[in-house]
Amino acid sequence: MRLHDRPPRGPFAFVVRLPIALYRVKLGWLLGSRFLLLRHRGRRSGIVRSTVLEVIHRDREAGAYYVAAAWGERAQWYRNVTADPRVGVGVGRSSFDGIAAILAADDGRRLLDEYRRKHGAAMRGLQRLLGYATFDELVASTPVVEIRPATGG
Repeated sequence: MRLHDRPPRGPFAFVVRLPIALYRVKLGWLLGSRFLLLRHRGRRSGIVRSTVLEVIHRDREAGAYYVAAAWGERAQWYRNVTADPRVGVGVGRSSFDGIAAILAADDGRRLLDEYRRKHGAAMRGLQRLLGYATFDELVASTPVVEIRPATGG
């Protein structure tokens, strides 16, 4: 079984969730703009949940951030934003209300490939950690989500 086949549990889950604590005590800025805090509503419970995600690309002109669902379509945050795309985002010292949209597979692949060129060691580590033999295998199972600032009411 690959790690990708199920979300993190036990001590690994604790480590993965530690960055949320930084945002809760107003220290999210320590993570810079490479990570963001995503606030999303539970698709069944309606409870606001928080997840820290790595930013794989940023479009400064549009104010958009792009994140990858490393645990694929089974990731709870991914399932939640698919059901309700209205999200809250914290990046560095700023925050905004946003709208999440799932990218087409080709667009997601392009951004993941760009990320791999810029952060090769990190991508190889993630690929190994999640149990993928090839980059193509990882890309096929990893949806990419665009988060843009919400406009209007």
